[in-house]
Amino acid sequence: MSVEEILYAILIGCAIGLSNSQDATVGCTGEADIVFLVHSSNSLGNSGFRQELNFVQQLIVGFDISPDLVRVGLVTFSSSSELRFPLNRYQDVQGLLKAVKAVPFKKGNAATHMAFLRTRAQVFQRGSGDRRNVTNVIVLLTGEQSRFPDRTLTGARQLKNDGAIIYAVGIGDKLDKQELSAIASDKDTLFTVDSSSQLLGLRNKLLAAICTSKETPGLSLAIPGQATVGPGTTTAYVPPLAVHIDDFCGKCVVNGGPLTENGAVGYIFDPYSCTSYWMCERRPNRGLDGWMYTVIVRNCSIGTVWDQDSQACIRCDDPQAVCKGTAPKPPMGSSHCPFPDHQTGLRPTKSMYTWGESCTDSVGNTLTSVVEDEQIYYILQYPRAPVGPVSCFPHRFSLSRCGCEAPVFSSIIFQYEDDYASIGKTAYSEPNDVAHASLCENTIEVPDMARVGDGALCIDEFGHVEIPYFKNNPPDYPFTIHFFYWLDEDVNTEGRSIALLNNGKCDILPTVEIYFEEGGVGVYMETEDGFYDIPPQYVEGGGQGAWVCVAVTYDGDYMALYLEGEESEAVEASGDIVATESAWILGNSYYYEDEYLYDDYDPSFEGRFDEVSFYNRVLSAEEIGELCSQ
Repeated sequence: MSVEEILYAILIGCAIGLSNSQDATVGCTGEADIVFLVHSSNSLGNSGFRQELNFVQQLIVGFDISPDLVRVGLVTFSSSSELRFPLNRYQDVQGLLKAVKAVPFKKGNAATHMAFLRTRAQVFQRGSGDRRNVTNVIVLLTGEQSRFPDRTLTGARQLKNDGAIIYAVGIGDKLDKQELSAIASDKDTLFTVDSSSQLLGLRNKLLAAICTSKETPGLSLAIPGQATVGPGTTTAYVPPLAVHIDDFCGKCVVNGGPLTENGAVGYIFDPYSCTSYWMCERRPNRGLDGWMYTVIVRNCSIGTVWDQDSQACIRCDDPQAVCKGTAPKPPMGSSHCPFPDHQTGLRPTKSMYTWGESCTDSVGNTLTSVVEDEQIYYILQYPRAPVGPVSCFPHRFSLSRCGCEAPVFSSIIFQYEDDYASIGKTAYSEPNDVAHASLCENTIEVPDMARVGDGALCIDEFGHVEIPYFKNNPPDYPFTIHFFYWLDEDVNTEGRSIALLNNGKCDILPTVEIYFEEGGVGVYMETEDGFYDIPPQYVEGGGQGAWVCVAVTYDGDYMALYLEGEESEAVEASGDIVATESAWILGNSYYYEDEYLYDDYDPSFEGRFDEVSFYNRVLSAEEIGELCSQ
């Protein structure tokens, strides 16, 4: 990483500063899972949105950012909501600050309820980095009354019932202060400012409220030069808002003297983390960024931290490992500083672990688990010299998969606005040919639909889009499939069964199929227990020339079809879906296309798809109704 890449992250304080330079910079020590919900709207505009993001950055540098202490996620909302990054995406301050800066502005109103819904469904999930027994904190920044107040208050209430603490920050004069008060957890978590330009003046007050609340016992207040306020007993470290690179790298020592010769390289602690260090290289001339040094951030290996005195990464349990001048050392027993019998800074021996069961992976290697730690395994290529331990952190080693087990998805939502990736990039879809399947600006006006219509997937009769995530890996029940489709009005549907979503291709018979036929939508599913079918259910208006909301749920007992938010039909069903080698396909059914190649049968779809979603639970009738009303 070059200095240009980290420059913004380490100089944010110089760029925007605190509103009152006389105030001490407040910070927090300890652990929490924190999600910022940031309003992007017409009322605040791009400049106001940037001031919101600057405020978020100022808050971030006040926390102990690391996988073991504070994790941060970000959701933005306007007429819709978007997960910008989950809790486990960025594990250091530099990465977070850079990611926040890159968030784009989007016009719209205030679908605050969608921000709450997305946070509950996608962020506070184990697969997104949410931790048990760690307090969930939400910081809401909003500049106007929500578009759907009842849904907003319901969403806030659900999160609070789940144990989350909501800090509500209102900006400007378009707020409903009664609504904002009902969103906040209590009167001590409610804040307002007259304009976004006043946010920075709120920074210390908000941080102090978060760090000293009885609802966040894992956090303690830290003020430079003072003792930690809270259960901690050590003097707190607050990361700097600004670092002068020339002064900082000038402290590096090479051959007993300062780092002044061109091309010389020296090492110094990372002011933001004890688990990494900076490599400073002296330039022959001052760069375009104004500095005389190139900075590269290097990470210490698991089980070690940087020691400035010895100019090396040393073991966490070494008495010399005190992390002078930088962030606190991760606690012993954490993922970065395991207890001595789990250390990986030195090559472990077999005697350190009790080997468990073994399995054979796809390339023929024998892998074995260990009794003491479910996150590591050994490769037994040579019995006398096993390779390992290999870490699956933050996931566990799975004997059934014979490899690291990725978390089960909580939800996968393809919005088809900016790219073919799902929200959070947990899955990807691929067009067969951009000339026949492409992202399109949705010129079809849909009143009262906040998400449908912003952008969509356009498919002609020769196009389709594949979702490889489910290839040979169908979702386990319970699950919900949800999407909107628009079948062009001029498409001749007589005598045809038009493919919406299926997993068949060439000579692969589909085991899941959602299709349009005779003015209605039908569902077919094959499981290990049998075949189940819901014949086409009529769609009001014939299902053409309008957006149609479709949802299919399956819980292992019943398969149900919902159209326009209402249950149309349900049948008894059981067993796991039979896997196929085909990706899941939107807009065509290539098995039937080949089967009926010389007949008049044509399953190709012409129109649009939007908000194609998969959930790892059965959504309630109320939730489906809400999705269909967006």
